[in-house]
Amino acid sequence: MNQASQSFSKRIYELFSAMRFAVSLLTALGIASIIGTVLKYNITKKIISTLPPKKA
Repeated sequence: MNQASQSFSKRIYELFSAMRFAVSLLTALGIASIIGTVLKYNITKKIISTLPPKKA
């Protein structure tokens, strides 16, 4: 390996081992999960409200 690839791999390793990166990644995942849950719930609610009533 040459100097440039060692430097790049070391920087990548340091990025993935940083606590700040881990917290940021978990925060982004949490926000995406909340958004996905809310959007899915609202879409399902709208679809159900447009369905005709069930016959007994």
